[in-house]
Formats: sequence, C-alpha cells, structure tokens
Amino acid sequence: MNMLFQKKNNNKKPLTVGIGHFWIGKRDGVNVVIMRNVESLLKLHPEIKISLFGRLGGNWEEFATSIPNNITYLNIDEFDPDYRIPGLDHKSVSEQKIQDYIWQGTNILEILIEKLKPIDVVLAENLGIGIHPAVTYAFYLYLRYCQQHHPRKRIFYRAHDFLQQRAKNFENLKKFHDAEIPLIPNWHEVIYPNYPNLGYITINKSDISRLIEHGIDRERVAYVPNCIDEGLLVDDDEHKNLRTRMIERVGAAPDVRFILYPVRCVERKNVEEAIFHTRLLNVISERNLEIRRTRLSGKFHLLVGIRPENGDDLAYAEQIEQFCRVNDLPCTIGIQDLVSFERKADGTGNGYVQYSIGDAYNMADIIITTSYLEGFGFAFIEPWYLGKVVIGRNIANITQDFQRAGVNLDHLYNVLRVDGQDYHSIGYQDRTSIGLGRRLKTILHLSDLSFVRKVIEANEHSIHAMMSLLDADRACPLINSNREVVASTYSPAKVGEQLWEVLTNLPLRPSR
Repeated sequence: MNMLFQKKNNNKKPLTVGIGHFWIGKRDGVNVVIMRNVESLLKLHPEIKISLFGRLGGNWEEFATSIPNNITYLNIDEFDPDYRIPGLDHKSVSEQKIQDYIWQGTNILEILIEKLKPIDVVLAENLGIGIHPAVTYAFYLYLRYCQQHHPRKRIFYRAHDFLQQRAKNFENLKKFHDAEIPLIPNWHEVIYPNYPNLGYITINKSDISRLIEHGIDRERVAYVPNCIDEGLLVDDDEHKNLRTRMIERVGAAPDVRFILYPVRCVERKNVEEAIFHTRLLNVISERNLEIRRTRLSGKFHLLVGIRPENGDDLAYAEQIEQFCRVNDLPCTIGIQDLVSFERKADGTGNGYVQYSIGDAYNMADIIITTSYLEGFGFAFIEPWYLGKVVIGRNIANITQDFQRAGVNLDHLYNVLRVDGQDYHSIGYQDRTSIGLGRRLKTILHLSDLSFVRKVIEANEHSIHAMMSLLDADRACPLINSNREVVASTYSPAKVGEQLWEVLTNLPLRPSR
C-alpha cells in the first residue's frame, strides 16, 4: 500500500475519502454510481470515512438510506450551475464571461480548501463536461494548491462523459481559450490538467485512449467499470401490484406487454427510436406477420423511466409526449412517482406508495435501449442480472468491454435501416425540434403495410432477434449465460476492490 496510507493506518486514523459531484442526491447516472461505490467501499473497508460534497438536492437523504453512519455530507451551493451568485445579475452559465468564471472559481477554491482539508483522497465526478466552468476551474486551482501545500493528498478525476460530446458546454469552456487575461490557462489545460498529484479513472476502456490523446500519462489512467446493484434483485410478488397500478394509469389491457426503457428521457437516449420499435412490434402482432417462422402475440406499451423537469430535456420529452398523445401511441414517459431507488411503504402495512427499480424490471416483459451516446451503459448489463432480456441499439465503443468479458450482445443492431438510412440520422442534420419531428412522423408510416415489409426486409436479423427473445423459452439460455458473466464481473465487491486499489495505489508521479 502507498506509504501515505501505511502511515495513517499505523496512527489508527481512518482513511477519509471525499466524493464530489455538481449535485448530490439528484436522480441521475452519476449519483447512482456514487451511491453504489460508497456502499461497496464501506462494506469492504468499514473503517474508512466517506464525505460526499456538492450541492445537496433532490432526495439526498433518501439517496443515503442504505448507507451506514460513517458518511458525512458537505453542502456546497456554488456547485450548482443554477445557483445565483450575488453580483452576476442572475446570468446563466452560458451568459457569463470568462471573468465571471474566474471570479467564481477563485471563491469556490477557498471553499474546497476549507471543506476538503481533512480528506486524504478526493474523487471528483465528471468535471470535464463543462456543466459548470467555474467549478472545473476551481478544481484546476485546487490541484495547483495541493501540489504546493499538500503534495501527499491524492486527487482523482473520474470521466463519465467528455466535453467534446456536448457542443453547448464546449462553447462555454472555450471562453478560456479566448481569454486575453494574462496567466489564465486555456480550456484544454483546465479540463485535462496533467499534474503529478492527479489520477484519472475511466468507466470504459476506449476512454483510456481519449485521455492519452489529451496528454495524460498512461500510468495515471485506470479503468474501473461501474457495478450492478445486487439489491435490485427482489424475490416476491410486489411487482404484480406495480403492474396493476401501471395498467390502470396507462389504460392498457390486463395482458399488455411492457417494454421498459430505464432512463431519463433526454435527447441522446433516442426515445423516438424505442417508440418506433414499440409501434413496429404492435403492427407485426396485429397483422400476424411471420418472420423466419416466428410470430408475435399481444399488445406492447413503452415505459420510459424518468420525465425531465426543466430545460431542453423537458422540451424534448414534451414534444414526444404530445406526438404520442395526438396519435394515440402506447408510450408513457415518466414513472418516477411510482418507481424510485427503494420501496416506500404506505404507512398502513397494506402496501407501497413507491416501488423499487427492481420491481420495474420484474414487471417488464423486455428491456430496450436505443441510446446513441453512453459513458458506461447500465442497460446493457444490469437487466440480465435481474433475469430480463435487453434489445435495441448497439454502441460499439461501450459494449466491446462487456463482450470481452463474455456478455453475449450479438442480437443488438448497429443500424436501423429505414428508407435507405439509419433511423437515428433521419432529420438529424437539423438539431431542432423539426429534426425530431421528422423521425417521429416516420413512426406513422408503420400504418402502411408495404412500408412495414420494407423495414422488416432491411432489418430482418435484428427484428427477428427481438421477436425471438420475447419468447421465454428462447430467451432463457441467453439470460442464464449473460447473468453469470454479469454477476461475476460487475459485482459490487469486485468493482469496489478495483476502485479501492486505484484510490490507494495508483502511482501519481509522471513516468517522464
């Protein structure tokens, strides 16, 4: 073990680990990862102390219900991009100038110095995506401060996404490049600092190459995958009650077949493509169409996990909702009032007012993912652990990690051919609601049987695979083999030890 931690352990001072994010307790993928990591680390090493720091929001107290008492929370309001700093006249991040970022970042630096002083290992989540340039700049300053005053403190950046994948955020950070102020670093140095006391963690192997291309020493980049949540596996019949309530809500028939897309409804999740598949499967079933001697039965309804609350994401979800409502399509966006991290009892002992994500998986007939951009991709592995099939679009740079581990995802498709192009690319050159509208209108063409036959002919293998895996007998061998791989490779215990090894042993001195 690193000498720093040997010394601290000899003094019987518990190791302190700080994990920071823009928001703590928000219902997003990063918070899910944080929660699972905290639980894993504390089970494996119960002597350590963990502090979560950032803007405490949402149901952060609920977020921590299953975590032991040796965890503390450090609220930093300034981490929230929407936090209104006095003197900035309520300007949004995109409206702020480089001077605003510098001023805020310098103030946040002082907060970091004070609040993180007793922490031995600092893990900052997803700093490099430009959500809040002032916070990213503050950490850049903090690295320099620690290098001079606390060189034995270990600091890590974990990359879930990359700035270049988010054009609007990139424009904000590029203001550092345009700065005419002496001694201000450019955007690249702020996002990808290369300091001896900083290590990087990626959640997929392809991102290792990304960081190396940005000048980071290979010796200071580690791959640690995300882990599944074994607690989602529930062995009772409560999901039947959730199914009954969901049927009542959507007005479906008792024998409806639910397709679950367990994500937040945002543009990169490509929800319109999941609606296309739902409509296509319904047409195949209604018209009794046969593909390679396989037929379908029943009616399908798509459930999308979380409806956004504001901003561009909400506008995207509302456009889809209106389209489905006007055209009477079986799609429901937002079930978070019925499904949360954990079950919530109704207080009378007669049932629950909220069910767990595990209940939602159990209720579903099949899981779908049509996303075109992921950092990790829980939907590719977690459903198998819960005994459910995953269908949909492949993301090669993500799924290659799972396939190398032994997960069979051969049935996923790389392209959904519609009218001679990938469905995802229809109208995509128009990154407005008009482009989305064109993709949505294509769904209505599925009422034309000749169009349906063309779609089937162009995508026969992938559509047949979806139909086949809706049959329990055919799906069972694939589920069993994939579940075994997922359970052994991505368990909280195994991933937790990998993370611990990196946090305590990754060399933070450059090789050159």
